[in-house]
Amino acid sequence: MSASDRASLRGERGRFWRIAGAGAAFQAGAAAIDSATIVASLVFQLTGSAFAVGFASAVLRLGWLLPQLVVGFLAERAERRMPFYVFGAYGRALMAGLIALLLWFGGGLSPTLLGAAFLALWTVYAFVSGVVAVPYNDIVGRAIPSGSRSRMLAWRFFGGGLLAILVAGLLRLALDVMPPLRAFAVIFAVGAVLMLISSTLFVSAGEP
Repeated sequence: MSASDRASLRGERGRFWRIAGAGAAFQAGAAAIDSATIVASLVFQLTGSAFAVGFASAVLRLGWLLPQLVVGFLAERAERRMPFYVFGAYGRALMAGLIALLLWFGGGLSPTLLGAAFLALWTVYAFVSGVVAVPYNDIVGRAIPSGSRSRMLAWRFFGGGLLAILVAGLLRLALDVMPPLRAFAVIFAVGAVLMLISSTLFVSAGEP
């Protein structure tokens, strides 16, 4: 095997593990701010409204699906898909961070105002997140050979599951020892950091 072939193989392995690591970090970050558990509990605590809880869950699904129609059209005509990924991935990490700041410093606001501000930021988070899907799948499809994709997904979900267990323990501790709003702020901050790590690992893998 020539030196160039060995270098190419090392590059492929590095890209494989960065993309798998990015997926694992995202799985853990998404588990930290899961709409069916953490967010539902927070929204009900802030608003006492079952409708608001349902809205938070529904808007996340709508925000994930709807932008894909637009991004798919634009990405198909663009030379590179990574800029779309960067916007969506770092954007959702930023929104999670802003929600953490809102919850940490918003204790003096009325529950209604705080709940409305949270749902507004959560809606933006949902729609920015939807930008990621198309470029992510396109880049992974070109960066990971077809024979290695199942293994990459296995590492992504296995690693993400282990990280999610650790995150769940941290979040349980936060809820036990901190005031509720600040505990939720810590939860969103952890999610934001994990999503930031995920985004950085994926971007560092590069686009073929």
